[in-house]
Amino acid sequence: MANSYLSRTPSSASNRRTWTWSSWIKLGAVSGDRCIFSASTDASNRNAINLSNEGYFIFDYEVGGTRNVLSSQNATYRDISGWYHLVVAVDTTQATDTNRVKMYVNGSQITLTGVVNNYPSQNADMFVNNNIGHAIGKQNWGTAYHDGYMSHVAFVDGQALAPTVFGETDSTSGIWKFKNPTGVTWGTNGFHLKFENSGNLGLDSSGNSNTFTVNGDGRQALDTPSNVHATLNALDATSQTLSHGNLSGYGVTNKTSTATLGFDKGKWYWECKCVTQNTYTMIVGITNQTNIENGIIIQVM
Repeated sequence: MANSYLSRTPSSASNRRTWTWSSWIKLGAVSGDRCIFSASTDASNRNAINLSNEGYFIFDYEVGGTRNVLSSQNATYRDISGWYHLVVAVDTTQATDTNRVKMYVNGSQITLTGVVNNYPSQNADMFVNNNIGHAIGKQNWGTAYHDGYMSHVAFVDGQALAPTVFGETDSTSGIWKFKNPTGVTWGTNGFHLKFENSGNLGLDSSGNSNTFTVNGDGRQALDTPSNVHATLNALDATSQTLSHGNLSGYGVTNKTSTATLGFDKGKWYWECKCVTQNTYTMIVGITNQTNIENGIIIQVM
């Protein structure tokens, strides 16, 4: 949700030059700058992994106001119906600059373009893994949130790993799917947040006890990379205001939203709850409009 995030300040610094971030992400908002992971001392000294307003994944490194920003400008990511697996592997000890930051989406390495300066210099110390504030789902120094879903967030201290540690290609469907990381040496500040404990969503399952503090009204969802649920479609919401991971919609006078999952046969089930009706009529049903495809539609008239 757009006011929820996890926070932690490591008790000591560890390997600031070599580390891996892995997380499964499902989008809620499709606009604005959305922060996935960050660490900073202030707004001028920071690291962040973002999704930009245009739909680019961003790696942001700023020291004393001088920024290095890498962007996936050859590809945009705006699909809100499924999950993305994002891996960022950092190793600034590499002599070749393009090997210092690698980014993978659904198992495939993506091309990064320097939009502000370029790759970090060799042996540059990141703010990630320093004993400063770290945040998952929010800018540590600002107010940009992820605004969506996250699953199996993992951080490995001291190694730049391949995405195959955290995911694999399904032999039948060819779809990239979750794989439980095994045999991983997590390092001092490494963690694995499975979000299995609804009463302690920041619980670290790596064995390191690097548990995060939950902030805001974040909650556990049944929507996972292995069991994708329908949400309201932010790309097809006619002036409705969506919230709560696109599970809630609000609008007045002819505001509609379709679901992200369509169907044409079989047996289907869903539930809806009218929280506030006022003087308008709420209609929930199935539409066959050709410009919307087959799906669930909610309309306030």
